Amino acid sequence: MIHLFGDKLRELRKEKKVSQEEIGKLCGVAKNTVSNWENNINKPDIDLVLKLAQYFNVTTDYLLGFTQDDLDKIKQLEIALKNAGVDNIEQAMQIIDILKNEKDTKK
Repeated sequence: MIHLFGDKLRELRKEKKVSQEEIGKLCGVAKNTVSNWENNINKPDIDLVLKLAQYFNVTTDYLLGFTQDDLDKIKQLEIALKNAGVDNIEQAMQIIDILKNEKDTKK
């Protein structure tokens, strides 16, 4: 299951029994901004992610929803793409779009 940043933030905030307002004060933002983060409407900048990770005593990877398994899979994907002659993820996405469009037109 994919855990989005907002889901992790809400989970950590509730475990620590702090309000959105308190998190807002910590980060120098309004309560509704924290609500938007928790609802995955938008995300804080990297400096605030670092501050939140320190406050909750977790890694930024944990807060952002990455696990070691995710990182291992990304590394495997990078190797597979390189072996297939694909230089970067953008090029891979273009190839996927082309293949998807071809499949849709055959239906």
